[in-house]
Amino acid sequence: MLKWFKAVCLTAAMMYVIPASAVDPTFDVERSWSGALVVMPTLPGVDPVIARMTDAINYNYFAAVKRGTPVAIYLHGSTGIEKGHIHDMKVLAQGGFISIAPDSFKRKGRKMQCDLNMNCGGFPDAHKWRIEEIRYSLVMLRTQPWVDTNRLILMGHSEGAIAAGNWRGTEFRAVILHGWMCRNYDEQTSGLKTPSTVPVLNITSSKDEKWPSRYWGTCERDLKGKWQAHWEVISPAGVTDHYLGARPEVEQKLIEFARRFTQ
Repeated sequence: MLKWFKAVCLTAAMMYVIPASAVDPTFDVERSWSGALVVMPTLPGVDPVIARMTDAINYNYFAAVKRGTPVAIYLHGSTGIEKGHIHDMKVLAQGGFISIAPDSFKRKGRKMQCDLNMNCGGFPDAHKWRIEEIRYSLVMLRTQPWVDTNRLILMGHSEGAIAAGNWRGTEFRAVILHGWMCRNYDEQTSGLKTPSTVPVLNITSSKDEKWPSRYWGTCERDLKGKWQAHWEVISPAGVTDHYLGARPEVEQKLIEFARRFTQ
């Protein structure tokens, strides 16, 4: 009788175990991947395919992908995937890249850390979550038979660039930082953490209108004299825009740089 009672109690307890996702909000990092935006190259002169990851899988878009097609993990800014980010991904598609942008806002409880006016502090865990999303993206890419892990790049804009510049691994052949000057309001994420053996391209306005003047500059101060690998900075004179991706010289350099290190 006692054994039966203990068994019933154990069964009842198991039925009411709190799921991991309710205890740990980062448990649902897979949502950022399943909700990711995918931009895939097609034939020359034909617009790229743009789809959410779930649709790309359901409609078997990846079946026709040639093994070894280079991949860019693209990290959106603090307000989510925007028009400019899609433009960058389409430019990369012109260069033969499949771009995948994990959508951080598909995760439960995700809020904006910074609003459009760069008022920050709304979600202090944002940067930790973005690093988790990079890590999870790498895990998922390794499950795809068409992916060559020697042909991966990491690119981010604004908050996404902060995450890209704080990734300490060497899994990516190059890192592209757009709309960040390697300085930040949060000391823990300020400064470039990319290994010095990884090529870096920094695209930013030296007087970015979205950042307080105390952060103005470029990542050159973190790169010059310290970097073992190739690095470049694009910072058009007299420009204050936070997003520069639609400028022809930026589009050209983005394709050139991404291709150079994934051949």
